[in-house]
Amino acid sequence: MHTELIIIGAGTAGLRTALTAAANGKETLLIGTGPLGGTCLNNGCIPTKTMLHAADVLRTVKNAKEAGVTASGKPNFAAIMKRVRAISQEGRDHAEQAIKKSPHLTYVNGEARFIAKTVVEVNNTQYSADNIIIATGTSGFVPPVPGLDQVPFLTNVETVKLTKQPKHLLILGGGYIACEYATFFATLGTKVTIVERAPTILGMLDDDVRKVVHDSLVSMGVRIFTGVATTNVSYSKQYTLTLSGADVSRVSGDALLVATGRAPNTKSLNLEAAGIAINGRGYITVDSQLRTSNKSVYAIGDVNGQSLFAHSAKREGWLALEHLLFGKRVKLDYDKIPWAVFTHPVVGGVGLSEGQAQKLGVPYEVFSASYASCGKAQIINKTEGLVKVLVNNGVVIGATVAGAQGDNLVHEFVALMHAGARGEAILREMVHAHPTLAEVFSNLKLSKG
Repeated sequence: MHTELIIIGAGTAGLRTALTAAANGKETLLIGTGPLGGTCLNNGCIPTKTMLHAADVLRTVKNAKEAGVTASGKPNFAAIMKRVRAISQEGRDHAEQAIKKSPHLTYVNGEARFIAKTVVEVNNTQYSADNIIIATGTSGFVPPVPGLDQVPFLTNVETVKLTKQPKHLLILGGGYIACEYATFFATLGTKVTIVERAPTILGMLDDDVRKVVHDSLVSMGVRIFTGVATTNVSYSKQYTLTLSGADVSRVSGDALLVATGRAPNTKSLNLEAAGIAINGRGYITVDSQLRTSNKSVYAIGDVNGQSLFAHSAKREGWLALEHLLFGKRVKLDYDKIPWAVFTHPVVGGVGLSEGQAQKLGVPYEVFSASYASCGKAQIINKTEGLVKVLVNNGVVIGATVAGAQGDNLVHEFVALMHAGARGEAILREMVHAHPTLAEVFSNLKLSKG
């Protein structure tokens, strides 16, 4: 069977791109494994942020007395997780209906394998196309820790399926996924222990920003081991991690979550048959138009390793289609893509961190402000946090907002970075409404440079 376009992967990037291509009259075959929506909808962005919303609500109730309000409440873990799964199911239903309503889109559930440059095999059936887009995403990386392959541990996939709240959750890994889960479970009363091999948790953050999150996790009762190797994992009624480099030799709990990074889903694709190259980390290499070494095949989303965010993936899909359908050569500026870590407090960022600027040798000045300086932060009793802005010759080259609504507020700096040369001047000229959290930006002062 021949069609105009094949898209492999029905997650955030693949699904949206397939629907858009079909809406533009392109006869499109979408191939996916597992539930529609991929990681983001089923065991990533959507369910985890639903979980964290419940934690935010509980935190508000617990702190109601500080606002002069009498309130009481306790978490119903089963009810929280039921809502989490219901929201994901609603998204899957919506995706399924959208596919059915598209006259130019066909969906096949199965694992695709290249057998030629533009030919794939799925369920023993061959499909060819003028062009192919790979959007297979990533999966959780499982480290080679002795004993880990012998125990039934949790990943992000299993965690969103839990119906019973763990009493003591052990987390291998200290990145943003680990810290978000730690925030959720600790807020609900689970004892949480993080074991991280690197010198710090959240290694992509500057020390002053990281400290905000670290101190918050500790205040929730989270125990954090960094610079520690896990030399063995065992299970007998409880999970036990044997540690090297910590002040204790073992930690035990009734649940174990492995959150030690992501790896690209490429092994089953047989990329060699299509002449598609990968880099040293296993990600598919692409040019500025998202084309692989096989110019008839594109790779978008996490699988190309450019920017592992759902919002980046969706934009990459559109840019690949603009090139494929209309011949437009639009390059995505990855330096201006925002990101967020949904801990408490949340952290939003864009562009360079101070550590990255130092590593690259980029000259910079730092403008910073504390949330405690903001009237609205005082009103809502969320004074923990800071804003940090990097400026180079009047141009904003990076910003981090660690504090309440940092995930939303950071977009002001995304806009400033797109404004270019006048970025710092615009920042100084802007008047922010009072009292709002955005008013903290009015308090930015030169702190380094």
